[in-house]
Amino acid sequence: MKRYEKVTTTSEHDKLVEMKCDICGAEPHFRGFDSWGASFELKDVKVFVRVVSEIGETYPEGGSSVTTEFDICPKCFAEKLVPFIEGFGGKATVTERDW
Repeated sequence: MKRYEKVTTTSEHDKLVEMKCDICGAEPHFRGFDSWGASFELKDVKVFVRVVSEIGETYPEGGSSVTTEFDICPKCFAEKLVPFIEGFGGKATVTERDW
């Protein structure tokens, strides 16, 4: 879940002021950044694990779509979402890397 507030500088826009896991309510470690880890930990779950569906139509002259998304923390991703999807026969692609 994200909460935005209207901000006016040279133009009015929405500023992200709060972000929480849609399942457990946990907040990212560094506010304003999509990071769940401390200092040197890497726990992004790719931008807060943003599971997104966008369905619509697009034509040369325009289009429309509806976007549905969930923000999920790393713990809920590993302990809730992965087992749920695996229960339907889904298999995650896991990639390891060193640098």
